[in-house]
Amino acid sequence: MLLDDFKKIIDQKKKENPFWFEDTPDNLATDNNIQIIEDDLEALLPDSYKGFIKEYGGGYFGFTNIFSADQNGDWYIVDKNINAQFYLPQNFIAISDDETGGLYGYVVVDGKCKEEVYYWDGHEDTLSKAYDNVFDYLVKVGVTKSE
Repeated sequence: MLLDDFKKIIDQKKKENPFWFEDTPDNLATDNNIQIIEDDLEALLPDSYKGFIKEYGGGYFGFTNIFSADQNGDWYIVDKNINAQFYLPQNFIAISDDETGGLYGYVVVDGKCKEEVYYWDGHEDTLSKAYDNVFDYLVKVGVTKSE
């Protein structure tokens, strides 16, 4: 899924369920913020993630959360990864916390994050591909009600 397709879905979801998006997000990312993050995490982030944090910031997003580029925010990606560094797999950058012991994020290969979103299960210490990109993750987990 591309950013424009994602934006259309989110615009519709906001019209149908505005209360899903009532929390104040962290500040939107700038190119400078993103450069600082990539330098600190020593990895290039996927374009889809960079597009999301430039457009929406971070924090709670529907039924999930997404880490941000806001150094003063509660969801700052660098802080979240530093705090989790002792138990996360090597070459994994977390971008979202499922708040039950698992994290969604990216596998880093040769200094670059893969586009696919992986799920790290903190209870089983396993890592598996979960979604094609951050937009697919956010649509399926963030704005789709479970039946």
